[in-house]
Amino acid sequence: MSVLKKIINNTNNDVSFASMEYRNDYGTVAKKTTVNVNIALPWVDNERQFARKVLVFEVIGLTRIYLWESHDYHWCSVSADLKEGPFTAITNITIPPEKFLEAKMVSGTPYKGDKEIAISLNNQIVEIIINPA
Repeated sequence: MSVLKKIINNTNNDVSFASMEYRNDYGTVAKKTTVNVNIALPWVDNERQFARKVLVFEVIGLTRIYLWESHDYHWCSVSADLKEGPFTAITNITIPPEKFLEAKMVSGTPYKGDKEIAISLNNQIVEIIINPA
């Protein structure tokens, strides 16, 4: 299992995050800011687990990112359809199951351990990199 230790927000928007598995793991990272966190990356193998466990990021007002781990890799799916952030512990977050099927491997270091995630935008397209913390 990987543990997210740092979130680097390289965008010009705030980024909100929330874990569907551990509802106390949520917050907002101001634009161009880095925060230290301690969030387990959820292990997800199918669509049923996806909605209950995925880690959700939102570049507020622009795009949604779903992040999880499976079989030694980190996976993500991106959507511009839903904008519900900033998230709180009681936010009711919509999780479309089809986003599990649209997954792509995340750039960076795929193996277990402490990680940091960098979120950037390039012409409104989200770029995500995960590396050791």
